[in-house]
Amino acid sequence: MSLLNDLQAMAYAVPELRESELHTLQDGEALRGGNIALIAAGTGLGQALLHNVDGRFVPSPSEGGHADFAARTDREFALAHALTERYGRADVEHVISGRGFFNIHPVAHRGRACAANVNLDDPDAPAAMTLAAAERRCAGCIETVDMFVDAYGAEAGNLALRTVSTGGLFVGGGIAPKILPALSAGTFMT
Repeated sequence: MSLLNDLQAMAYAVPELRESELHTLQDGEALRGGNIALIAAGTGLGQALLHNVDGRFVPSPSEGGHADFAARTDREFALAHALTERYGRADVEHVISGRGFFNIHPVAHRGRACAANVNLDDPDAPAAMTLAAAERRCAGCIETVDMFVDAYGAEAGNLALRTVSTGGLFVGGGIAPKILPALSAGTFMT
């Protein structure tokens, strides 16, 4: 019996995906012989590298979601501070995962009431936040989703750099299909 890291297992499927199973966020030309990276937010944040070895992709496991969160803006520094107070440190998975929405929401609302009345005790709160943001009903929920998407895009870009993923970067996991319009917008891509 062998055990596989969940993202390593998902990475084995990436080269087998058909065009109809993909949604392109940004067109590009994959370099022949290039590596591929995979990032996937869901209950946690998984990352994997697919090494191109003689034209065959060999997935490598990672626990990149447990790396330190790299704040870049004043609001992200406030989030990192809140996470450090709560958990003792701020890791990427505290921000980019399902629980990331729960962690970002209070910081994004800056002490104001949630206009969408999202209940943080409800496990479906992230869906309520993203719906409120999409419908433009709550400024704090809009900022929550914006912060999530900004951080997700930054971490995806960092993963592309770390892995020299000239063969492509794939975004998977349970959250991406649910927030596809937000991922297709400028902040994730920037």
